[in-house]
Amino acid sequence: NSAVDGFYEGLKQMSMLDKVTTIIISEFGRTTSPNTNSGSDHGWGGNYFLFGGGLEGRRILGHYPKSFAESDVTNIGRGRILPTKSWDALWYGVSRWYGVDDDKDMDHVLPNNQIFGCDLLSEWDLYKTGDE
Repeated sequence: NSAVDGFYEGLKQMSMLDKVTTIIISEFGRTTSPNTNSGSDHGWGGNYFLFGGGLEGRRILGHYPKSFAESDVTNIGRGRILPTKSWDALWYGVSRWYGVDDDKDMDHVLPNNQIFGCDLLSEWDLYKTGDE
């Protein structure tokens, strides 16, 4: 996409690439099997693409399905893939990088973060210079 490429190149030219984390998301996943109109329906598992911010990149965090077959443990039927990380998992590490270092403040930013415990991604999981 030329808009994303232009934004990336602009950040590089301004020497801001390591100071900005860009996250591209879909607000919902899609099914991997077609519906009756040969389209796809809303699903659960989605993906996020990140760049900048001194990220430790070129990795998949979470577990990529071994197969998209109905028999795969992550497929709950009709091509709906279960996510292996919560929505909060990514935002926890990004929020820490951004400076939210008090647990009470984090509870305000991510009200569900206590529910997922160790399944959250730390700043260290995401960034080259992150804290654990």
